[in-house]
Amino acid sequence: MGSCTDKMHKVEDIRAFIKGFPRPHYLTGNADYVENDEGILLRTSAIFPSSDPSIGDRKDHANVSHCLFGLWNATHVIASFRGNYRTLARKVEIEALRITPPDTPIDLSVRVSNIQHGKHKDKETISCDVNAEYSLDRKVLEKIYVQGYLIEK
Repeated sequence: MGSCTDKMHKVEDIRAFIKGFPRPHYLTGNADYVENDEGILLRTSAIFPSSDPSIGDRKDHANVSHCLFGLWNATHVIASFRGNYRTLARKVEIEALRITPPDTPIDLSVRVSNIQHGKHKDKETISCDVNAEYSLDRKVLEKIYVQGYLIEK
């Protein structure tokens, strides 16, 4: 992604940034946000702690639902850079390719495309496609597609 109209944000502590967003929180480390004519790209990482009973009970992996919550954390970050929006999903597809280990920083890349603006009851709306990949050591663990919808608060 790149053009002369790029909007970029760097978040040094994503955990602090998402404090107050809906939980559970799984993002960790830094985050890089780039927005241009092609769409939006957010790169960060997630960690799924075994101290969370819903992860620890599984012993060796985080469930696809945990990955979806991590993606939701990321969509709230993206929505906050766009304005004051609620995030909603219309359709979700998840492809689990490998085990997602607990207690391990995992790369998360989120691409937002096909952004369409509209109005609903005098509130601005945004429809979009969200494609996310969780990867570890350059191997994709999970792919998630969301047909998303943002509505102004």
